[in-house]
Amino acid sequence: MWSSCIIGSVHPSRGKILIVVLAAAAFLPFLGKRDIVISHEARVIQTAREMSEAGWPWNAKPSLVPRVAIVRRADGALRLEPDPSAERLSVNPWLVPVLNDQIRLQKPPLPYWCCAALFKLNGGWSEGLSRLIPAILGALATLLIADMARLAIGRRAALPAALVWMSAYFIPDEFRKSMADPYLAFFSLATIWGWMKASGKSWGRAAKPEAAARDPGGVKHEDMKHEEGKGSALFLLLAYVSMALGLLAKGPPLFVHLLIPIVLFHFTLRRRLPGPWWGHLMGLALAAAIALPWPMYVLKHVPNASEMWKYESVGEMTGDNLENARPWFFYLPLLFQLSLPWTPLWIVGLILPFVRHRKRPSSFILHPSSFPLAWYVVVVIFFSCVHLKKAAYLLPAMPALALMVAQAMVALIAGARRFGPQSFAVFLLAGQSLIAVGFAIAIPFLLQSAGLPLMMGIVAAAPLALATGSLRMLNRRRPGAWMLMTASAFILSVVIFLNFNRTPLENARSPRPAAEALLKLLQNNPDSTVSSERLPAEASLYLPLTLAFDPRASTLYHLTDDPHNLAAPTRETFDAIYPGMLILSIERVDLGKSVHPRWKLFKLKVTPGRIMAGGAW
Repeated sequence: MWSSCIIGSVHPSRGKILIVVLAAAAFLPFLGKRDIVISHEARVIQTAREMSEAGWPWNAKPSLVPRVAIVRRADGALRLEPDPSAERLSVNPWLVPVLNDQIRLQKPPLPYWCCAALFKLNGGWSEGLSRLIPAILGALATLLIADMARLAIGRRAALPAALVWMSAYFIPDEFRKSMADPYLAFFSLATIWGWMKASGKSWGRAAKPEAAARDPGGVKHEDMKHEEGKGSALFLLLAYVSMALGLLAKGPPLFVHLLIPIVLFHFTLRRRLPGPWWGHLMGLALAAAIALPWPMYVLKHVPNASEMWKYESVGEMTGDNLENARPWFFYLPLLFQLSLPWTPLWIVGLILPFVRHRKRPSSFILHPSSFPLAWYVVVVIFFSCVHLKKAAYLLPAMPALALMVAQAMVALIAGARRFGPQSFAVFLLAGQSLIAVGFAIAIPFLLQSAGLPLMMGIVAAAPLALATGSLRMLNRRRPGAWMLMTASAFILSVVIFLNFNRTPLENARSPRPAAEALLKLLQNNPDSTVSSERLPAEASLYLPLTLAFDPRASTLYHLTDDPHNLAAPTRETFDAIYPGMLILSIERVDLGKSVHPRWKLFKLKVTPGRIMAGGAW
């Protein structure tokens, strides 16, 4: 019934259908329209591509790869580097992931497995297939968010939380990428949701109208009727299975995103631990059976695997891993961007718990309304203390943001109903509608900046009509309809922006033309070669996997990604990249106007037969 709590005229089943349709519209369209231009995506897809090309796991063709050792560079940073002096390993690429002829153990294999299975079934890879499963997970997460909001805040917050999840720009954008973070975000959410369902209690029904009017959030937690949850053991097992899959997606960082919200859930909402006790034993056994076989196999068959994982996980805390290192305040300005386009209501969500308890501040930390805020703030503080920082690291905390905005939306809708169209609550809701209007008006100009005709702006008519219609709904004192129309306007605006503005701009810097030019040069010059180990991952996607280094060649092509247009590499640079090779001359190759300037190709004349020690080349 949660879908009809805001809009009484919507039947519960129709409300769920509405959410499913909107989620599909937000996460699934045009997945293959954008080329792979992000190295994080490319590393997942290229690794999965090598898995699928090797065959199914039970009869995969072994890959011959160099051992990998941890090397401390001159700048003090630790890096994983091939050891050319060591004997090569023969590995099953499904069990020991391989990227461009090198062992890839930086991330667990679940994202690779999912992509590789789709590639194998399809008979080849594609951008759309690569992103399909993360996008489906993002759409499915919408239903989990709605039920989580019902459990933690009340039924009135379920539909708003789902709409915020679908329309917050950062969330659909990240779930449309083939990376490990969407898998981590989904399975951490599924674990928390299963744990909450298994805790045995849920808010039974919304408060009476008079109780809702007394409470700024429209939900009087203390007046709610508790009901015993059913199937707690089943949900507990589901939580442990999701935890195991999350470990196979990203590894130990999962525990940070689980412990913080679960501890705060029990602390602020005062829920009992889920049971029964035997459910925990079964869950732990099932999780171990799912998550442990792969790392145990790798530790047995790959030397230095434990050092690699320590570097990737613990190294982020100790400072040994300095990749993506950022100052402690990196996330603070980013928070306002991550909450777009709901930033005004997110700010209200930050303030709301304090306003509710201004007379009794000590009760703030023990009140259910503080749960989303505490979850979000603690996660941000934790990752601000970690050396490595990326926006994607906060993706598993976005459910907390959705709950915060939903809580603020319910409070403002309750205020609008109580105090009428001249209230401050209506003023804030109208401001949110004006943001939707502004986004819709800006769409034609954004499309033109991406090289599309201005007439393409006609696609902005739908979100503009919805945004202006939401203002009329406020004037008619129909805040529920306002919520649906405003969120729908944002969803359409985000879909249009992602696929008709971002996509052309990113495709303009695609490595595809550079890779095609390189392949043509290799085909036309039989005495030339390329090192797949030194190719950028996103460029290697658009080249055949059969490319192999030929030590007898006299010409070596080197493709590099130079987004900042740095100075041309010197002979010393290439000597460091290709140790043991005798480079006679260096020549820059003109790739033509169709190739983005960031992609640079160099032609190296080398002495044939000069290979690296240990036979790495």
